[in-house]
Amino acid sequence: MNILTKKLLENAETAYRDFSKKLIPDAGHEILGVRMPVIKNLAKFAVSENVCYSFLDLPHTFHEELMLHGLIIGSLKDDYESVLRSFEAFLPLIDNWAVCDSTVAAMKIFAKNPRSAFREAKTWALSEKPYIARAGLVTILDYFITPENAEEIYSLLDCVHSENYYVKMAVSWLLSVLLVKCYDSAVSVFENRRYDKFIHNKAIVKATESLRISDYRKNYLKSLKIN
Repeated sequence: MNILTKKLLENAETAYRDFSKKLIPDAGHEILGVRMPVIKNLAKFAVSENVCYSFLDLPHTFHEELMLHGLIIGSLKDDYESVLRSFEAFLPLIDNWAVCDSTVAAMKIFAKNPRSAFREAKTWALSEKPYIARAGLVTILDYFITPENAEEIYSLLDCVHSENYYVKMAVSWLLSVLLVKCYDSAVSVFENRRYDKFIHNKAIVKATESLRISDYRKNYLKSLKIN
């Protein structure tokens, strides 16, 4: 057994495992119940002690191994192209929303290489594989929502036709952030009912939970919900 898996097993908590199973019903690997701060610290340890690359080449049995794998990629000190290759190699292994979102959140290198990363994210978002598509959408959400990119993002979302729940929720989430950051262009999308009822209404609910939208705009957005 490799040292990182051993440390994950040592930090497993039964109660947290049971909680995580309810929170991540789409997990395809056994959940141990290791808290995120522990996994983040292990990712830093793996990189600093240079035991990360051997771990990335191993098959994984546990959900937390996948989580650690993603966070290690985000912690690598390699050049952008090497990190991107590691990320793309990992994408087909992702089997739930939590691994997807936490991995993308760790990829701060994307913000430092916006032209390439935005281009790649748009390609991932159109994948037929749901968690690759979600990774692309969440990458755009985390790093590339700007007024300058807004119209390109709307056009991209027009081409996302997945019926997978986690993809549709990512589209809704992305649109809700567009409502927060690019209200003037985004509100017209909802006035014109550009997306289906599920996405439309979920995005409005998410946006109206934000503290960055005025009460006046929240009330108007609520009036646009599709019954």
